[in-house]
Amino acid sequence: MSLNLVPFIFGIILAAESVLLSALFFSWLLPDTRIWPPDRVGGWRWCCTLVSMAIACAGILVLVALSWRAVFEMSPARIVVGLTLAVFGRYTSFSGNRKLRLHMTFGGRETVVMDGIYAITRNPQYVGDVMALLGLLLLTNLPEAWVAIGLFCTWFLAAPFVEEPWLVQQYGNMFREYAARVPRFLTPRGLARLATFHIKNLIAASAPGDLS
Repeated sequence: MSLNLVPFIFGIILAAESVLLSALFFSWLLPDTRIWPPDRVGGWRWCCTLVSMAIACAGILVLVALSWRAVFEMSPARIVVGLTLAVFGRYTSFSGNRKLRLHMTFGGRETVVMDGIYAITRNPQYVGDVMALLGLLLLTNLPEAWVAIGLFCTWFLAAPFVEEPWLVQQYGNMFREYAARVPRFLTPRGLARLATFHIKNLIAASAPGDLS
């Protein structure tokens, strides 16, 4: 039975998330020897974080997939809300990643990105990932998946508080001024702006010609 795999997969996810959360706590406690954000792209800190996140993400998706039969016992409203959050959140995270690019997402140093989706929230990737995870949480009845999702959300919500002192060190007043204008996560008004931003992008993507 496929559910026999759940304890094994759950254990792997917990190991990966323990690495991520421990590294985050260590970086907060000893910022001069931090692990997150990584000191350089391609180093062991960068690889450790990237691999751990990939394992946690893939594992959660597998747990949700293994419990797919539970969807037939859910109310239509729960399914619609779950799918909406998952799709909207994933698209938000993708938009942030496309704007920032992968190497800057994982510790690259170039400049502070302040336009586009980053004018709505300072952390669109984290906001989107939390939304997507909450959507997946609604689409499964596995307690192991709920725990794994909760721990992963904790990392995404805590990471900015560890990153921001480093960002101030790197960019000084440029980041301070940006942080004063744009919220760390998302306000109700920001959610409406975010939805409008995505709709405009989707309309532009469906139009002929090059996109800006």
